[in-house]
Amino acid sequence: MKATLDSVAIETMTRVTFTANHESKDFAIFHRCRRRSNINSLYSPPALHPSHMLRSSLLILVAIVLLGSPQAASHDQERERKLEVFEGVAVDYQIGYIGDFGGIDSGPPYIIVAEAGVETDLAIDRATGEIRTKVKLDRETRASYSLVAIPLSGRNIRVLVTVKDENDNAPTFPQTSMHIEFPENTPREVKRTLLPARDLDLEPYNTQRYNIVSGNVNDAFRLSSHRERDGVLYLDLQISGFLDRETTPGYSLLIEALDGGTPPLRGFMTVNITIQDVNDNQPIFNQSRYFATVPENATVGTSVLQVYASDTDADENGLVEYAINRRQSDKEQMFRIDPRTGAIYINKALDFETKELHELVVVAKDHGEQPLETTAFVPSESQM
Repeated sequence: MKATLDSVAIETMTRVTFTANHESKDFAIFHRCRRRSNINSLYSPPALHPSHMLRSSLLILVAIVLLGSPQAASHDQERERKLEVFEGVAVDYQIGYIGDFGGIDSGPPYIIVAEAGVETDLAIDRATGEIRTKVKLDRETRASYSLVAIPLSGRNIRVLVTVKDENDNAPTFPQTSMHIEFPENTPREVKRTLLPARDLDLEPYNTQRYNIVSGNVNDAFRLSSHRERDGVLYLDLQISGFLDRETTPGYSLLIEALDGGTPPLRGFMTVNITIQDVNDNQPIFNQSRYFATVPENATVGTSVLQVYASDTDADENGLVEYAINRRQSDKEQMFRIDPRTGAIYINKALDFETKELHELVVVAKDHGEQPLETTAFVPSESQM
């Protein structure tokens, strides 16, 4: 039986690692050759003729010289083809063709020399020069792809596929909440730095502004922001009103960050604010004057009456103690007062014939670092 000869296409891919300018890179070289073979020997791969093997070796050498030589980027050695594609397009989306130079080169088929990873994400048809997506591209993962197409004749083509940004990332704060403190009565325009939101997208889809969504009682605060060289929009919280702990001891602000999309994407963070107490309130008696009648025969230790004062400040600033002002009243110390409760007692035996009316000046003082105080008058009349 006469054997029939036919041409068999043999396509090979060769991976090459080379070092240029102290930088190592992996490249994949795709090429095809044809030879005649006996159809009865299809059970085993046809062996390459030595001339074909030599050609493959020469192609690898050409690729190494092409990519490793300083002249590789020269316009005398190659032409440049720039393609663009938006991130997130569907799989098998057509990006474009390698050629389109108006017949300057011979066109396809091409030998493709690609950076590592290109063939994972892009499908390159060396027979037509068409480039399609194999996966959904993500600019934040990889922003560009580079390859060199070698035609049969004419200049080589360096292809750069740039992945264009889409608004697919919302501004994100590093944590969902944070806590800060302001002393009450802090002057306006005093600020605290807040954690900024970060957005992986590029302008104008990165963070563009901040708003206070809720919790800003009486518009006590406002936001200010500024962009640094790193592209981050940094955030400050400034006082715009009067802070009074006794009126509003704390705030819970919901902050939103918005990007430049239409509509914008948002991120949120809660800022909890504690207003620290300042000793800005003096004790206040529940009466400005007290009146008491004491029998002349009342014994030492008898309770006369009790005064009371309150202080709206917190902790030590709101703790009140009582005393009798001996410089202005009761120099004879006929009475005494409990410093904690404000109860007034007879301290010495009273004599109606000696003194009928005793007027006490009682002082209520808080425990602040700079104590505040107030006074009340307590006339005490002795009766027979």
